[in-house]
Amino acid sequence: MRDMSARAPDPGVADGRPPSFATALLDPHPAVVSASQRRWLLLGSLAFASCAGSLRWLGQWAGLYGTAAGTAGFAALVFLASVFLIRHVSHVLQRTDAHRERLEADYRRLVEHLPLVVYVDELADNSANIYTSPQVESLLGFTVDEWVRDPELFVKQLHPDDRERVLTEVKRSNESGTPFVTEYRLIAKDGRVVWVRDGWSIYEDAHGQGVHSQGYLLDITRRREAEEELRRLAVTDPLTSLPNRRELIERLRATGADEAPHSLLFLDLDDFKTFNDSLGHRAGDALLVALADRVAACARRDELVVRMGGDEFAILTPSSVQTDLELLAQKLLSAVASPLSLEGRELWATASIGIASGGDAEELLRNADMAMYQAKGSGGNAFAFFSPPLHAAAKRRLGLSADLRRLTLLDELRLAFQPTFDLRAGGVEGLEALLRWQHPELGLVPPGEFVPVAEEYGSIVEIGRWVLHQACRHARQWAGTSGTPAVAVNVSGRQLREPGFVDDVRGALGESGLDPAALRLELTESVLVRADDTVRASIADVCGLGVQLAIDDFGTGHSWIGHLADFQPDLIKVDRSFLAEGNEPLLRGIAALARELGVRVAAEGIERTDQLQLVQRLDYDIGQGFLLGHPLPEAEATALLDRDATVPRTALRLA
Repeated sequence: MRDMSARAPDPGVADGRPPSFATALLDPHPAVVSASQRRWLLLGSLAFASCAGSLRWLGQWAGLYGTAAGTAGFAALVFLASVFLIRHVSHVLQRTDAHRERLEADYRRLVEHLPLVVYVDELADNSANIYTSPQVESLLGFTVDEWVRDPELFVKQLHPDDRERVLTEVKRSNESGTPFVTEYRLIAKDGRVVWVRDGWSIYEDAHGQGVHSQGYLLDITRRREAEEELRRLAVTDPLTSLPNRRELIERLRATGADEAPHSLLFLDLDDFKTFNDSLGHRAGDALLVALADRVAACARRDELVVRMGGDEFAILTPSSVQTDLELLAQKLLSAVASPLSLEGRELWATASIGIASGGDAEELLRNADMAMYQAKGSGGNAFAFFSPPLHAAAKRRLGLSADLRRLTLLDELRLAFQPTFDLRAGGVEGLEALLRWQHPELGLVPPGEFVPVAEEYGSIVEIGRWVLHQACRHARQWAGTSGTPAVAVNVSGRQLREPGFVDDVRGALGESGLDPAALRLELTESVLVRADDTVRASIADVCGLGVQLAIDDFGTGHSWIGHLADFQPDLIKVDRSFLAEGNEPLLRGIAALARELGVRVAAEGIERTDQLQLVQRLDYDIGQGFLLGHPLPEAEATALLDRDATVPRTALRLA
C-alpha cells in the first residue's frame, strides 16, 4: 500500500501465511500463555520431576523394586502423576486460547466500529497490505479483498493533483523512520473525490527492529468542503457572486510572482450615489447586479472580473497591448451605457475606467485608481491610461480633499458671474454665478478640479449654501438695473437630498430681500433623471416659492421628453457640445420642442460669430459664451449691468 524502503520481513508472515488479526494489530510475537501461566507450568514440571525422584528413592529404600508388584505399583503412580500433569497443562492451554480468542474478538469489534479505516502494511519494497478494516468499503467503495489483493490500488486511486506530493512524503517518512501524517484526496470506486487524513507509524519489536506499519484513514471530506466553502465566501462578493477584492489581490500577487504581463481596468459608475439615493438601496443593488452581469459578459475566460466594493469593478487581463485594452474599455463603456429597465423604469448609467499595466498589486491598484479619477474628471463615460503625472495629480486631489474641510474654506471662496443675453432684445438677461477657490498656497483652483472632490466628500452642501446666499445678496444689489436680471445658481443632487435645502433657499431669499422670480436654480439633466421622491419634493417646494428652474446640459444622453412635463422648467440650456459640433438639425429640433411646450431655450458655448448667427436664426431665446462675455468678478459684473450692455451686432466680446 505504501512505497516503503526494504526492512526486515515480519516473522509472522515469513512462511507466506498472514498473521491473525490480533497478531497484526497487537504484537508480531504473541505469547501462547501469560507469564504467570508459564511460571505455573514450570513449577508443575519441577514438582512432577521431584515427585518422580522421591517415589523412586522410596521404592529403593523399601526394597519395592525387588518384586514385580513393587515395580508395577511404582509405574502406576508415575503414570497417574503424568496423566494429572498433562490434563492440567491441557486445561491451562485451553483457557489461554479462549482468552486470546475473546481478546481478539473484542479488538476486532472495537476496530471495525471505529469511524475510520485501520490498516497494517508490510515493511517491504511493495509495502503489501496485511490488513484493512471493512470501513474501506463505505469510504471508497472497494471491498477488503480488492484493497488487499491489488498492491497498486492505493497509488492508482490517489488524486492526480496530490499523487506526487503524497508519495514524496511517504518516501521521506520511511527513510527517516518518523511518523507520517498528511491530508490528501482519493478517488472512490464510483468516481467521488474523498478527502482523507492519513496517519501511520512503524511498529518495532523488542530489539528496535521495524516489523510493520499500522495506521488509519479518516474521512475529512465534509470538513474540507466546509473549509472550501468558507474560502469561497471569503473571496466572493455576496451581492453579485463575482470574485471580490481579496481574490484580486491574491491573483495579482501570483501574477506578479510569475512576472507575466498584466493590466488592470478599474471601473467606477458615474454618480451612482444619486442612483442609490433616488431609487433606494434595494433598487441600487439590483442595478449593480445587472451591471455586474454586463461587465462579466465583456471579459474573456483568461480575464478576472471583480467587484471591488460599492459601485467599483475591476478587470484583470493578461494583455498589456494598448489597442487591446482600448477595445476592452470601449466594450465595457458601451455595455454599461445601454438602457436598463428596472422596476418599470428605463435607466441610463455610465462609468469611468482607469487603466494601468505592470507592477505589483499595490502599485497596479493605485495607478488604475488614479487613471479612473482622470477619466471621471473629464466628465465621465470615458477611459484613461495611467501616466506618471497622474501620481502628482492624485496627491494634489488628496490634499484638496483635506483643505475642503478647513474652517477657513469659506473665506477663500469667490464668485464670478458670466452674463447670459436675450438674443431677441439684445440686453443682459441674467448672470450665472460660478464658483472660484483662491487657495492660499495653490493659487486659483479651477472648479472642475475641486467641485467633484467636494461632491464626493460632502463639502459641496456647505459650499452650495454659501454660494446661494452670496448670489442672492449680489443679485439684490442689481435689482432695478438692466431690467432686474436673474441670477443663476448651480445645484447638485447632493444638495437637493439635504432635508434643509428648501429652508436654505427660503433663508437666502429672505436674508437678501431678493424677488424669488430673480433666482434661477440650474439642475443637470442627470440629477433629474435619477430624482427620487425626496428630490422631486424639494424641486416642487422651491418652485412653489416662485423660483425659476432650468435644466442644464440638456441632451447629453440622459434625457427623455418626460422631464419637461414632470418638472415644467422655465428654461432649457442646450449642452455646448451640440453647438461645437454644428449639429443644426438637433439644435432646430430642441428649439421647436421648447416652443411647443412653452419653455424658453438657451444656447451655451457661443464662441464664434457663425455660432451666434446660427442660434439667432433658429430663434433661441438666450445665449451664453465667451463670444458674448467671460465670467467676471462682482464689481465688473455690476459695471456691465450699469452700462446696459447688449449683444453686439458686430459680434465683438462685451467683456
